[in-house]
Amino acid sequence: MPLLKRANTAHERSAMNDIAPTSTATYDYSAQVRIRLHVNGQTYRVAQIGGGRLIFDSPVTFPDTTGTVVMTVDGHEERWHVAIHGQSQPTRVVAADSTPA
Repeated sequence: MPLLKRANTAHERSAMNDIAPTSTATYDYSAQVRIRLHVNGQTYRVAQIGGGRLIFDSPVTFPDTTGTVVMTVDGHEERWHVAIHGQSQPTRVVAADSTPA
């Protein structure tokens, strides 16, 4: 099963594939980005996302489970479901696959 299959929206493709902008133009603007993972009634702050993994601010431990990633960019919210691959030790980097909504 491929890690984090192709996303459906531009925001998902950028987030899940960790694509960096190619423009060299300079703008006096910085997007407000917030990424959260909702699992079993709990909310976790995600620092980075991409390459088939979620990177958290603090170490976490999950069993094999599913959750919802919510990414908000300048007030525009995108959601997608993920399957979390459990780990036995606390870690900041967790493998995940996108799943159908």
